[in-house]
Amino acid sequence: YEREVAFIRKTDPEGTSIGSRHLRFQELKQESLEDFELQPVYDFLEKETDAELQLDGWYFLFKLESYLAEHDELPERRPEHRRLQVSAARALWSHVPDPLLLRVAGEIVSVFTSAPADQLSREHKRFLLEVGKAAVEAGSEDPSVLALNAQCLFTAGRKEEAIRQLGKCVELDPKNSRWREMRARFEDG
Repeated sequence: YEREVAFIRKTDPEGTSIGSRHLRFQELKQESLEDFELQPVYDFLEKETDAELQLDGWYFLFKLESYLAEHDELPERRPEHRRLQVSAARALWSHVPDPLLLRVAGEIVSVFTSAPADQLSREHKRFLLEVGKAAVEAGSEDPSVLALNAQCLFTAGRKEEAIRQLGKCVELDPKNSRWREMRARFEDG
C-alpha cells in the first residue's frame, strides 16, 4: 500500500488524478474523525466531480453530522449539526445511483426516524416524504419498502396514510406479523 501511495504521489505531484483525489479524501476523513472539523471535507466535495467520491463524501458527512447532532460535546452546537444533517442527506440523495437507492433510503429513514421527534424540522419531514415516495417508486409493491414509506409518513405527521400503507403490507404479506405490530404501534400513536 505504501509503495502504491508513493507511486501515485510521485507521478501526480499536483494531486489531480483520481487516485490522488481518493487518497486526499481518505486523509480528510481520517482527520475529521480525529478532530470533528468537517469544513475541509465540505470544501473538498465542492470542487470534486467524480461521482463515486461525491457519493462516498456525502455519505460520510451525513453519518458524521447525524452523530454530532446527537453527541456533540457542546450541546449548543447540536442544532447546527441537525441542520447540516439534512443538507448532507439531500446532497447524498442527489448522488445515489439507482442500484443503491433503497439501501440509502433505508439508512436515511433509520437515522431520521430514530431522532427525537421534537428535533426534526419541517425540512427533515419534507425530505423524509421525498425519500419514502422515491423508495416506493423504486420498490413498488415490496412490503418492506411500503413499511419504510409508512415510517416516513408517520414521522411527518401523516398517521392515517401510514396506517393505510401498513394495511397494504399486511395484505401483501399476511404471514409477517411485523406489519401488524407496526400498524398497532402507529394506531396507538
